[in-house]
This record gives sequence, structure tokens and C-alpha cells, in this order.
Amino acid sequence: MSYKTILVHVDNSKHSSERVKAAAAIALNEDAHLIGAAPTGVSRYIYQAGMLGDGAGFTAHLEAHMELLRQQGKEALKEFEATVQRMGVRSFESHLVDDEAGAGVSLQARYSDLVVIGQTDLDEPSPATLPDFPEYVVLNSGRPVMIMPYAGRFDTVGKRVLVAWDASTSATRAVTAAIPLLKRADIVEVMVFNADNQGDAHGEQPGADIALQLLRPEDFRHRPRGLTPPQFELEQAVAHGRIPLREEQIGFVVRVDVIDAPAVAHDFDRLGQTGDADGLIGRRGAHRSRRRRQGGDEQGKENQSSHGRDANMSRSLTFMRPLVLILAAALLTPSVRAQQQHAPPAAKPKKNPLLKLAEPWPELAVLHARRSEAEQRPLFRSTDPFAFTLTADFKAVNKDRDPESTARYPALLTLSDERGREQVIHVRISPRGHFRRMARNCAFVPLRLELPPAETAGTVFEGQTTLKLGTHCQDEKVYEQITLREYLTYPMFNVITPRSFRARLARGTYVDAKSGRTQTTRYALFIEHENDVARLMGGRVVELPRTEFKDMDAPTLTMMMLFEYMIGNTDFSLWALHNVRLVQDPSRTLYPVPYDFDLSGMVNAPYAIPDRRIGIKSVVDRVYRGPCRTVDEMEAAAAAFRDKRPEVMRLVEGTRDLDGGTRSEMKSYLETFFRTIERPTALKRQFIDSCKPAPTM
Repeated sequence: MSYKTILVHVDNSKHSSERVKAAAAIALNEDAHLIGAAPTGVSRYIYQAGMLGDGAGFTAHLEAHMELLRQQGKEALKEFEATVQRMGVRSFESHLVDDEAGAGVSLQARYSDLVVIGQTDLDEPSPATLPDFPEYVVLNSGRPVMIMPYAGRFDTVGKRVLVAWDASTSATRAVTAAIPLLKRADIVEVMVFNADNQGDAHGEQPGADIALQLLRPEDFRHRPRGLTPPQFELEQAVAHGRIPLREEQIGFVVRVDVIDAPAVAHDFDRLGQTGDADGLIGRRGAHRSRRRRQGGDEQGKENQSSHGRDANMSRSLTFMRPLVLILAAALLTPSVRAQQQHAPPAAKPKKNPLLKLAEPWPELAVLHARRSEAEQRPLFRSTDPFAFTLTADFKAVNKDRDPESTARYPALLTLSDERGREQVIHVRISPRGHFRRMARNCAFVPLRLELPPAETAGTVFEGQTTLKLGTHCQDEKVYEQITLREYLTYPMFNVITPRSFRARLARGTYVDAKSGRTQTTRYALFIEHENDVARLMGGRVVELPRTEFKDMDAPTLTMMMLFEYMIGNTDFSLWALHNVRLVQDPSRTLYPVPYDFDLSGMVNAPYAIPDRRIGIKSVVDRVYRGPCRTVDEMEAAAAAFRDKRPEVMRLVEGTRDLDGGTRSEMKSYLETFFRTIERPTALKRQFIDSCKPAPTM
């Protein structure tokens, strides 16, 4: 099944271009014919009845207005044609429709396979469309309709798909009509609704039938190459208890594994068995799922507070867990396989990081040796700033703003040893990050350096293979202070706890490789590799999203959250593993270790804006996002901070090149924190009365 003809509604609103781009992208993927339809907004019955012109006695003024509407439609169609030509659509046409928008588009839609229209924007009413335009087209066109939201930009459409399934005939038609889009999605989930009320329609296992319907093998049968069977190591590890996961995490974990290793069509029945009595989820008992569904309001409230979702949605997720594994594998296999076919022959599939949870632990002596190696790395044995020069094509590097880019750029890293002898290392660099990678935020991107071990021996980078480099963002004096502020957050946390990332301040000179000219010399910071952080803690980094407060080592979590409050940082998420790494020790205890503090109030960067969901207006406003603790537990954590107050303040006082205003501002910001944790009433109000029972965001 594919879309051969696609119709898109075109008008002169500001949202029209997004609709046209989305429709053009689908047309390119489907090799479809694209039609742009621009209605004038005047019913066709007026024209058919001959009401315009002499017979109707319409005035010249009204006829001029009608001509204006047609002219606006023609201009919108010109924009449509220019856009689709620019995007490379080979087959398209334009229709100026003398009709009201709902009726005109609905009539045109009957000769199309897909209709693309926009959501009504009440803040920008259009004279050519009525407020119920989308509903009218859905109910009267008889064709699949894709409605584009009026808010936001959509560079890609259909990469992440959520199917709302209630086993009704309308849901059946919608899913069937969407199959061409579902095949190209990166991830597809099915949300089952009303399973308790419509048991006969849903079958014995709600959602299983729709998964099988989408799982028919004809799309795989004619592919020129077979598909690689999945690795069941992760599933077996979870099933046999070697990886202790909650049910909330199982569907996510296994789904990720299947995406990384797509399944052969005839192996889908094996994947489906993970939901039965001997499999992954059914092993915990189907009666347990039923009991959860019947658990009443208390279970729904717990899910809502833990996951930030509606209780009914959380309950529906219980139904869908076995289903997500099957559906994601079925719909993602074509796109993932296509990517594998275009990959370099030598490239190996990336091993799922979650498999590390099942790996056996090395002997204690090996862990001690790894810790000793990490301690001896020369880069972080000293805190004195050092100078380096980085030569590269920075014009190309700073143009690479795509977070999905895998491009690497050759560069020369030059520095001097203790005797002043020049050392040159051939490295590869790449932009990293998301927020600072955006051109509107930073002209100079943060970097990742890949260093060849053969060339780092005898240098300050000996033993390092990959490092993050925090750069100056903008070539302005104020950003020198921002870099110094950000650097100081790392040694501050080192003072509080050894379970923290280390950073090394440096003075970087950046040289353009093509012209040989020096672009600038600014402060920079190298951030310790996460694996060395784990080695120093006698553990290993694990990637286990959707963790909760109760999964963590309690004292370490409390210290982390109190530190985040101290520096005014809210830009992290335990649930999504954003700016947090989890280190697991041989006893399988999880320790959260935070990093990346540039959006904190302590740094107070010009580009820093808090997430509106946090409920603060400025990054300098503090909010405690940590777990609920008793008065004694919070007092013990606060005492550790109070004991380190002199050392923290000395870091600010002793940092060279901090200007007077920055130094005073940082000290004042820290003082307000220490005053808060000195007073029992303030401690209770800020950290106990306002605590969260589970991670948010």
C-alpha cells in the first residue's frame, strides 16, 4: 500500500508553508503526485446559480473583492509551486478552487489517497476557512486526513507515531490508511483504550490482534536481502532476573533492543512469546496485570505522580507492553534495514548499552587496577590551567549544527611539555550538544575530541581517548566569565563529594586551518570521561532510563539534589538521563552523577532560560527537585555542605581572571544558599515541605 496522489490545502496563512513542506516530504518518500488546492472561500453554489455578475446585480466593489480572493489564492499557489520544486517533487499541479474551503477540499479529496490540512488557529482566523474546517473535511472527504498543528515547526513528519487503538471500525480505517507512514517511522507505539469495557472487540490480549494485522510479512518477503535475526541476550537476561527491572521499564528496554537489532518476519512469533507465561512480562503473571487494572484509584494516582501521565494512560500502558515489542520491530525493520544497506561495509551494529547490565563483573583486583589507572591520568591530576592550540577548519565545524550529524573533522592539537617542547597530536573533532549547538545561542560550538593513544603518550592527554571540550560560545569578553563560572561548578562538587566529574581549565587558541590565521584565544574546559568517573567509583556506567528516586543510593542522590539547588540548576532529568550518568557498583547500587551546569543560576549565561514546566522565571531562581527526606536526613546532608563552605568560597576567591563583579555575584549567590541551610525553619520549608515523591520531567 502507498499514497499515489496527495492533496494539500494551500492558503496565504503563515502556517501554509509547514503543511506544504510536510506534504512534499511525504510525496517524495512515496513517489506520489502532489496537488495544491487553494479555495477562494466562497461557496461554489453561488457561482453555479449565476449569482455573480449582471444577473445577480452584484456591485463592482463586490466583484473586485472576489477577484482579490482569487489573486490571493494564485499567490499562495505560486509559493506552493516554488516550495515543491525546491524540494525536488517531480509530479505536482495547482488548483484554484472557487468554493468554500471545507466543501472544496472535501470534493477534491475524493480523488486523492491522502489529504494534508492544518489545525484551526483561532489567533489567526482566515477569511477563506471556517473554524470547523478540519472537522468538516474529516467527516465529508471519505479519505485519510492528516491535520498539521498550527504551533511549532515540523522538519520531519511521522518519525515518532502514537496509535490510539480502541478496536473500533474508525480506528481500523485510520490505522490501515496510515500504514505507508507507519512503515517509515523510527518508533511506533500503540495505546489501547477501553479494553475493560470492550473486551470482546479487543480479544483475550488487548492490542495483540492489531499488532498481528500490522505484522503481515508481504513487505519483507520481496526484499532483496534477508533481515538479521534479533539478539535475545537482553530479553533472556531480564527474563531470568539477571537484570532487575520494574515492569514500567521492561517495555522500554526491550523495545530499544529490537530497534537496534531488527527481527526476521518468521521470528516475530518468538518475540510475541515474551508476553506469555515463560516470557519476559508474563513471567510476572497475567493475574498481576489484571490485579493492577483492578487496583482502583490508588494505583492510578501512583502512576500519575511517578510518571507525569494521566492515570488511565498509565493503565493502558500496562496492556500495551507486550505489544510494543512486536509492533516496533515490525514497523521499524524496513527503515533500519535500509540504513544498514547504505552503511559502510566495515561498520558494525552498535551494541545495545543496556546489555552491559547483564555482563559479569570483573575480579576485585581488576576494579582496583582500573581505579588506579584513572587516578593517574595526568590531565586531571593538576588544577593549573594549561595552554593549547587547536587548528581545524572551524568554518565547516561551526556550520555543523545538526545534532544527528556523525561528521568528524581533522584537527591538530598543539601544546608544550614541562620543558617547553612542542607536542602535536592529530585528533578528530566534532560538534556536540543540543542547546549550545544552535546557531542562535552560540557562534562557536562545544566540541568532542577523539585522541589517538599512540600520540598522547608523554603528554597531558596520556590515557585519554575521547574528551568533551567546553568552549567560549561567543567571542566576547563576557563569555570568558561564563566559561570560568561553568568551570568552577565542577571543583565545587568535587569538594562536596568524590562521586563527581572533574574538569581542567585551559587556555585555548583556535587557528583556521585554511588561512593559518588565529581566530581567538579563550578559556576552555576539558571534562572527565564518564568511564573514568565510574572507575574511580569502582563501578561502571549503565544506561537505564525511567529510574526513580527509590532506585538510587539515597545519600548520593540527596547530595546531588542539594548541590543542584546550591548552583541553581534545573537542567537535568533522572527519568530521561539528561545531564546525569548512572554508575553501578558490583552490589548493583546505582549512583547518580550530574554534569553540564551551563544553564544554572551560578553560571547565569545570557542564553540560559529555564524550562517553563519547572515554574521559575529565571535560572537564578532556585527550586529543589529532589526526593522527600526526613528532617534528620536533610540536616545530615546540609551539615556536609556547611562543613565545606570555606573551601567552596576559596575556589571563587582564588580563581584568576574572574572580574570583580563576577566574583562578588558568585559569592553573594552562594551565601544565600548557605544562609538557607543554616536555619532549620528554612531547611524544612525549602527541602522537606516542597519535596517531590518521584522524579519530574
